[in-house]
Amino acid sequence: GVSPNPGTGGDDWGRGATPSPGGIGGVAPPNNSGSVEGSASSAMSTPSNRGNTATAAADTIMLMSDCELANRQVLENRFRQHQSILARNRLQQAIDSTGGTASGAGGARGCSPSPAWEPEGVLVGHLHEHTARVHRLCAMENTSLFASASQDGTVRIWDANKTEREYPVNRSRGVYGRLGAPVRSLAACPTQNSLAAGALNGNIHVFRIDKLSMQCDRLLDKDEDGYAVDLVFYDTGCGETVVVYGSVTGGVVGWDLRQPGTAWRFNNGPKNGLITSLLVDRDSNFLCVGTNKGLISCYDLRFQLPFKHIKHEQGSHIRRLASNPCNSSTVLAAVTGNNEVALWALDSNYRIQTLWASPKQPLKHKEASSKNINGLCVGRCGGAGDSSTDVFVITGGSDCCLRYWNLQQPSASRVLVHAAIDHPNYPDTFFREVNVKDTTVIVEDRQPSHRKDTSSLNASPSTPWVMSSNNPADLYDPHRPPPGHKDTITDLVSVELPQKLLVSADAMGVVKIWK
Repeated sequence: GVSPNPGTGGDDWGRGATPSPGGIGGVAPPNNSGSVEGSASSAMSTPSNRGNTATAAADTIMLMSDCELANRQVLENRFRQHQSILARNRLQQAIDSTGGTASGAGGARGCSPSPAWEPEGVLVGHLHEHTARVHRLCAMENTSLFASASQDGTVRIWDANKTEREYPVNRSRGVYGRLGAPVRSLAACPTQNSLAAGALNGNIHVFRIDKLSMQCDRLLDKDEDGYAVDLVFYDTGCGETVVVYGSVTGGVVGWDLRQPGTAWRFNNGPKNGLITSLLVDRDSNFLCVGTNKGLISCYDLRFQLPFKHIKHEQGSHIRRLASNPCNSSTVLAAVTGNNEVALWALDSNYRIQTLWASPKQPLKHKEASSKNINGLCVGRCGGAGDSSTDVFVITGGSDCCLRYWNLQQPSASRVLVHAAIDHPNYPDTFFREVNVKDTTVIVEDRQPSHRKDTSSLNASPSTPWVMSSNNPADLYDPHRPPPGHKDTITDLVSVELPQKLLVSADAMGVVKIWK
């Protein structure tokens, strides 16, 4: 605080101190007439000291200028950091008001739909340029662009806007193939318009999607790290962009793109199992690491310390992690068997809710089926609440089905797209809620289809079946090719523009776009 009248020596200046007019913080400015000029006038009588006095005065003025410049730079840096934090908070408030993002990556790996958005399961794009399995998908925030990483060693850039035109063009916008090996991990940097991709030979490349030019790269040591199993970006809030990768040997490494070295490193340890998935929360406060032993380890990114470990009761393989847009202290984990997805509370290790699409008894893991979930997309439901369950989850996995799960209203859950192998007599599906082991479980029940032809659709309109097309007759027409996937769904992601779209990929290298 600065007193309006500095000369009065008020409390703002401290007790008993009366600074000179123009002084700052109780320190008077240099009195040129009293110090410098006085020294100069006294030196007039001694010509031998005149040069030394002038030099000292010049040095004093230069030192003052350097200090002022340094202080100005510090203030400017702090101002920029403050503006960055304010902009980030405003962006997060805008996202929360329109539906929030979920992922890790990640936000890029999860859905970022508005509250009114709910996919219909209508196929609008079929992309098949990859010649082998697609391992990962990621989307660029606030654009119509998304990318796919494949076993064929390429990363392809796609524009979802081209599939919504009157004459759609189902071709990739660009191809990046400089990694020299199958690409297993992929992440999008929202602030630099770039992608990071990791290959089986240990290469990690960060490249721009507009020019497909490499910005920086890193080659992991085969003995120390192996290759990157998963990649995520996060922003520290001070203009620092960090790539986090988990290696085969258990290392979790933070790579600051501004410098060639390693920013930090965690050792997840072999006793925790092989790393399978990474997740950074939307506020970039903590990192979750999933392993094949059913363990979720949480690390505080601010203090770089572990603070929580969650263990699945059967030690089932953690296949994918996703954040909750309504509650950052909860995380969703897809595990091996029974198409199971669990919602965990990080603060209490409590399993809040479980999704179960299996004919086996809920949470009876000894009778597990071989069906797995590989892709997760999470978004807010239509309500404005902040409950952990006020979200929906879209899943895809080894049974080739896309499912929409409403955690707030389980009866509203449905199958978006059936597997192509079930065409044309898709089974009737129902979703119900049960309580098992103090956990709410949403269970999918299936019954054989009673529809033998398309005419039966009109005969029983009240049958609670789910369609994946605007025209029910087209859905069950045996002469039309099935819209669903023919092989295991490997990943899911959503695209913001030109409208909310869902993108899925499978083990045959096919990428499909749904609205």
